[in-house]
Amino acid sequence: MSVQAITNGMSLLTLDNPVLPSHYEIKLNLEPNSVTAKSSIKITMSKNDKMVASAKEDLKQFRLHSKDLKIANAFIVDEDSNKKLLLKWKEDVNTNLLTLNSEEAIPFKDNHFFLHIEYDATVKIIKTHEDKTYGIFKTNFMKQSSESSIADNVIISTHCQPSYAKTIFPCVDEPSIKTSFQLTLETPSQFKTISNTGIKSEEKLKSGRTVTTFKTTPLMSTSVFGFAAGDFDFIKSEVEMPISKKKIPLCVYAPDNIDFTVFTLDTIQKYLPLLENYFNKEYPLDKLDFVLLPFLSDMAMENFGMVSILMNHLTLPPQALANDNIREQCQQLIVHELVHQWFGNFITYESWEYLWFNESFATWLASVLLTETGDSPSYWTSNAYLQQHMYITMENEISNPSILSIIEQSKRSMNSEIIETSDVFNAHSYAKGIAILRSLQLTIGDELLKKGIQTFINDEKNHTHSIKPMDMWTQVGSTLKSANIANYFASWSRLQGVPIVHVEVETDGNNEISYKLTQHRYYHGEQDEIEDIPYHIPLFILNEDGSEDRNNVLFTDRTLIINGKKDLVLLNHNGQGYYKVSYESETLYDSICKQLLANKLNGVDLFTIMKDIKSFIGDEKYQKPIHFDGLFKILRTLCSPEIQLDETSVYWYGLNVGLDIIQKIDRYERTFKNVSMDKISQTLTSEIFIPFMNKIDWPKDFSKIKENVSTEQLECMSQIMFLNRQHGTIIKKCDTYFQKMLNGPKQCIPIELVNSILTVYCSNMTSLKQWKKLINVMDETSESNKEILQHLIENSDNLNKYEINFQFIKNSILENIGFTSKEELMERNLRYINEHIGSMNIEYILIGINYNSNGGDGDANEKNIKSIEEWYLTNLPNWIKIGMKLKNTIKNISLIVFQIVNNKKSFVDKLTRFKGNSLGIDFISYYSLATAEINSQKLIIEDLNKVL
Repeated sequence: MSVQAITNGMSLLTLDNPVLPSHYEIKLNLEPNSVTAKSSIKITMSKNDKMVASAKEDLKQFRLHSKDLKIANAFIVDEDSNKKLLLKWKEDVNTNLLTLNSEEAIPFKDNHFFLHIEYDATVKIIKTHEDKTYGIFKTNFMKQSSESSIADNVIISTHCQPSYAKTIFPCVDEPSIKTSFQLTLETPSQFKTISNTGIKSEEKLKSGRTVTTFKTTPLMSTSVFGFAAGDFDFIKSEVEMPISKKKIPLCVYAPDNIDFTVFTLDTIQKYLPLLENYFNKEYPLDKLDFVLLPFLSDMAMENFGMVSILMNHLTLPPQALANDNIREQCQQLIVHELVHQWFGNFITYESWEYLWFNESFATWLASVLLTETGDSPSYWTSNAYLQQHMYITMENEISNPSILSIIEQSKRSMNSEIIETSDVFNAHSYAKGIAILRSLQLTIGDELLKKGIQTFINDEKNHTHSIKPMDMWTQVGSTLKSANIANYFASWSRLQGVPIVHVEVETDGNNEISYKLTQHRYYHGEQDEIEDIPYHIPLFILNEDGSEDRNNVLFTDRTLIINGKKDLVLLNHNGQGYYKVSYESETLYDSICKQLLANKLNGVDLFTIMKDIKSFIGDEKYQKPIHFDGLFKILRTLCSPEIQLDETSVYWYGLNVGLDIIQKIDRYERTFKNVSMDKISQTLTSEIFIPFMNKIDWPKDFSKIKENVSTEQLECMSQIMFLNRQHGTIIKKCDTYFQKMLNGPKQCIPIELVNSILTVYCSNMTSLKQWKKLINVMDETSESNKEILQHLIENSDNLNKYEINFQFIKNSILENIGFTSKEELMERNLRYINEHIGSMNIEYILIGINYNSNGGDGDANEKNIKSIEEWYLTNLPNWIKIGMKLKNTIKNISLIVFQIVNNKKSFVDKLTRFKGNSLGIDFISYYSLATAEINSQKLIIEDLNKVL
């Protein structure tokens, strides 16, 4: 049986049940103080056309999904005679199946019959965010404006994805079957009631209760069924739709702070018509509600016509809306859920293995629209997308060869038990899916892609039946008369890993230039572990005049030769392709530098080039001397007088990556100081370190100019400080900055500079008094520590990376206090580690010691290394005795010490006595890891020697 035919260890009812529901009429009686809901359901059951084996003529048994339902009665009614056929039932709690049996053949009329079941449904009580919200759940809450101290307000709501509808009513709870629904709720009259569709009728009862019947839904899956009832406030509006010309009522419900939801309503009102236009398809329902809930485990759920969202995400006070990042994230969330009303709800995927595509598509299209409207104008080239989304996903896939292809990961998820949405949702596949869609959009073009999607969504069969993603791309390709579209999607979803494109320039006897492109999978490990199949790579070639080459768009073979072209500058323009590029010709780097000097290369392209070079350096499979040559060409160009960085601020982002590479080289150059490295050191200092230092306008403090200096510029300044830490200009400047950190004024030193200021200060620290001053600052009770926090400038856009608090200051000092080269202070640092061995991150002190351990002359180096070796071997037995709470600290200390010792056989011999230690640490294995790192450093130095 195919993977689509397996879920939760059982066969799918849509394939082997002789009958399937085609319509549900559900009635629920909701009592605020009850944990059960008196319920009944009438199900129209029809013969199953999908059944693998033919149904018997005389049907006497069939099954439905049911969980935590107390069945009281089950029968079939002949609508003509009103005769009841009573059924027996058996519930299997292991499979959540309800088997219904009849003693006589079930009568069909027009291939269907009407099943009635009376039952009690369980209402789950939610008290904290730790409680899982599924099926029907309720919570009590207290409004902030309430004068009462009692949580006497009630919210009852539902969550059905992936398969919790069966806890609300008996059903076939699988995404591959689509039915219509009609819901009737009986509730206290003061409750607001909301469901997938608008209200058809309301009947006020004398008991103070109201019976609300909702309109029949379009065809949809059970996972997007939903309702809510309770003490809601609401705001409403309406919007005229461009295709249908209908006025669609819009409403946002919230238990509290309803005034803070205006932005949500405005965003819905703006983007719902844009989506109808994009799809060229009428919005499928007669209204749209957003229901904000105090508790919701999945944070958001795109129920058809009634989106549920955790209220804290969208109740936005003015101070939150003033933050661009928060505002854009909220818009992204809202529009994502709006996309699902068409894709995911109206169009439904037949299996949970396609959840990655359902979510990727919604985020991709939301981002497209937010970019087009100007609400997120630069999203696709922003740090949020490129650095925090695209590159993190690529690096994870490169560094972890065990990450499966999207298709294989989805199949594996389906072979395990599916309880929560998270069981089938794979964050990596989701993120990669967005990148695939973005590059496909750019390859096809906005209008052509939109045309293909419109044709697909307007084909009625794609609504009446559940579909696979490949069905969509095959039909889009057919519409646009291009088989490459389906092949493109298949390539990226079925192939594992990230491709690398090697670019070489070749010249024939007539001095005619051609470009040779070769692609492989970019991988770590042995080559025979992977199947190196060519990908469908979008080239995104940038020409000298700033245009994109539309003649060479897609690269599908192992090798591509581009002839008759002289103006290629780079591939993967704007970093929109999910691949790496290795430029392997001086001519290519010359073209890049020429564009830099002409101020024609954008910041994203520089960033992408630098990120790719950074990936290759230190990797023995991919690092080549040309990468260093290209890196230095670019950096020399950036620090040349012709480029004013303050006027071309877009380059700071890429420069930051380049300087990060240089920092690594600087570190490795010191490791191998005993090998004649003077030429490299002198070249780096004279051609890169000092020129960049001289390009910076170093202010006395930043309190007056903080609004004019970007985070990227500050991070570059920090790197340049570090690289010039022995230069008199920087020493003097950082001494001033250090005093301002301690003494103020308020908000005068950017948080991004703190680490490098401390590095420079500690590198030149000579006295015990200076050392004690830093130790005192690490004391949480000291006044110095409290004051420093007020003197730093915190960039609100960088809260995830930097956060000013006591631990940040302490970690910064620990990371840098070891940079002192004074022998007495180094011994003090080692003693301090031993005296505070149980303190968090105490091993950070070794970072600076490691950095300097090989940086001096031969005899001094040997003495330092011997001192650290003796300190480690002397104290290690005592650390081991302390026990498991030190295990991670000992591992981290060991890795750094092993790098410092650097391949000393005598040291390895001494380590063997710790074999079989009580903590189970394999010190010899850790030493091997450190040796591998040193060998990687040595590779870098060898290629550097070839270039410089």
